[in-house]
Amino acid sequence: MTITQFKKVVSGYMLRQKESFIYDEEDVLLFAINNAKLFAQRTHNFEMAVTTIRVVMTPSGIDLNAAPIAWTAPNFYKNSKVKTVKRAYLKCGASVVKDPCSCKSDPFYPIEVISKAALINKLRRMDNLSPIYWDEKCDYSRTLPNCPTLICQASHAFLYPQPTHEVDLVLDIVQWLPDYNEVAQENEECNTDAHATDFFLEYCKDFMLFRSISELNFFIKDDERVAISQKKLDEAWQSVIKWDGELVDGASYDLEGD
Repeated sequence: MTITQFKKVVSGYMLRQKESFIYDEEDVLLFAINNAKLFAQRTHNFEMAVTTIRVVMTPSGIDLNAAPIAWTAPNFYKNSKVKTVKRAYLKCGASVVKDPCSCKSDPFYPIEVISKAALINKLRRMDNLSPIYWDEKCDYSRTLPNCPTLICQASHAFLYPQPTHEVDLVLDIVQWLPDYNEVAQENEECNTDAHATDFFLEYCKDFMLFRSISELNFFIKDDERVAISQKKLDEAWQSVIKWDGELVDGASYDLEGD
């Protein structure tokens, strides 16, 4: 279902023409639908929003939403931003490969992803009297330190110990999906920009419908509002969470438990 079709459904449930939601040239109906999606993304990390990107980490760190992306998985939405880093893999030089005769490319090693506060607590537990040297450097092309760690502070990320030069990182991330936009759909950009449809309009239509109506009830007069019970909205949301949680094969397990 596209955003144009979904707008017709929402306005139909409210027994109004979708044009009636235009106020001062602003599309309040579209704004409400995008707000419903924003609420869902703020509340939960969806498996369908997980993708993989490859970036170049500088010694001073990078802004994940501004740094050039060298490569992305096919399900990376154009113009989307990073919400959460789930896992990180660090590229190290061939000198750390056990088999020097191997013709394989340089390996990527999974590393820990934590906050700066968590790193400090971790180092404190290891040795409470040991100082922390934030400018401690490591040549990752020659050696792999004992506990390389990716530190994330909002959209800023940096490596500890600090690399002496730029290194490659592969990141499994949860991405912020872009807002729906009918102009992009009409220009046939939806296949890359996901402005016309995404998994929310395919698999979460009931929640998106009830949440959008709830948002729109603040826009119209009291006697024209459509009653949506909180129980119905909660049931739809729990169904969405259950569906997302079962996307991973039940026979497998996540060693990180996230």
